[in-house]
Amino acid sequence: MSALEDRGAAIGEAARERTVARLAARLSEEVPHAAVVSDDQGVTVSGRGILRDPRLVWIGSLLK
Repeated sequence: MSALEDRGAAIGEAARERTVARLAARLSEEVPHAAVVSDDQGVTVSGRGILRDPRLVWIGSLLK
């Protein structure tokens, strides 16, 4: 079962990477005044006034 588990882990990691890339791209489009950086840990959004943007506060509350 090790090969099957390895394949499942690889599929899951590829899906995570695609999701992180899509999230970063969408955030860049929707919030152009924010700096969006994606890396192996996830997506970081920074910038002045982003905590006043209700869309970012809402999604942040879901992801914490």
